[in-house]
Amino acid sequence: MKVVYSRIEINASPERVWEVLTDLPAFPRWNPLLRAVRGELKMRERLEVRLAPATGPRIIFQPTILNVEPNRELRWHSHLLLPGLLASEHTFAIRRLEADRVQFIQSEAFAGLLAPVLSITGLLRQIVRGFDQMNQALKARAEQPKGE
Repeated sequence: MKVVYSRIEINASPERVWEVLTDLPAFPRWNPLLRAVRGELKMRERLEVRLAPATGPRIIFQPTILNVEPNRELRWHSHLLLPGLLASEHTFAIRRLEADRVQFIQSEAFAGLLAPVLSITGLLRQIVRGFDQMNQALKARAEQPKGE
């Protein structure tokens, strides 16, 4: 199994970060990694996600939601072509540090026959760069006064 993650501190409440993170229609305006996400954020629902990192392939995938815990965690699972080839579990976690300060952690665990190839090809580094860019954009948006 291969795991990558990126974390950032955000000067906003967990509720505000969750509000930005789950406002799917607004993603094209601020999110440099997940350019579009369609669907309902409910357990076992399938989403359509358009991934467009600054470097690397642009893909559309359909993850299944594993956990929706408002103000704390959103987690989904997806696989490439056939189960066992390449599967991933993506987590967006919000950890309260103070009343209006959180740590936001984005992580992905990869498993399957192709998981070792991600390290060899440098894709894991590209994935982390994409996470870092999204985290910075989330921070900027969550720290803006509401309505701006």
